[in-house]
Amino acid sequence: MEAYANLSAVYRRDGAFKQARATAEQGLTKDKQHVGLLNALGSAAAAEGDAWSAVAAFSEALKIDSTLVQAHFNLARLYELQGKTEKAAAAYRSVLRHFKDESNSRVAFVRDRLEARER
Repeated sequence: MEAYANLSAVYRRDGAFKQARATAEQGLTKDKQHVGLLNALGSAAAAEGDAWSAVAAFSEALKIDSTLVQAHFNLARLYELQGKTEKAAAAYRSVLRHFKDESNSRVAFVRDRLEARER
């Protein structure tokens, strides 16, 4: 399943969003509970501008594994882009709650986003 998730990420990075989404969906036909594939599907859907499907995929991944930092982060960014600041802040707080590596640049980014929101 990791191969599908990795290939989806390559397609997404290269701007081939439709292929990224199709690859994640193909992997999910083999394992509907694979959080990496659900996260990849959400990322591809978001890149295509399908916010509803992206939120659904990230949320499904979090139902399976509530500690999946990447899905919390992706959901927060999506909510922020949609102007849903309260939902974004809640998702960012979840990143901080579940991410243990304080030296990671993503933690600094999240702290900056939450501090900017409080100003």
